[in-house]
Amino acid sequence: MWELIGGFWRLMFPPRSILVLVAADGRRNDEVAASLNCTRRTVGTLRNRFVVDRLAGIEHEAPRGGCIPFVRAAEETDVIANTARETPDNAKQCSVRTMA
Repeated sequence: MWELIGGFWRLMFPPRSILVLVAADGRRNDEVAASLNCTRRTVGTLRNRFVVDRLAGIEHEAPRGGCIPFVRAAEETDVIANTARETPDNAKQCSVRTMA
């Protein structure tokens, strides 16, 4: 996304590679963040990823935390197959309520 600042167009969120190159000049995280319009935390995170994994660390978005899905792929396949083949008692077809 681009924004107009002082008559110049700038990326609102700089690409990771530019951020790492600017940080490589020996600037502090707050200086890099201010010059590239992002947070100190973003600069620190990407700098650390680059130090540990080099280019592979900043190429893609890192996995995020969160809940592990309750139903796994194999179970999903079984549920879909069973609902397609079987109908519940006293019903013409499966519904969300009968599956619960």
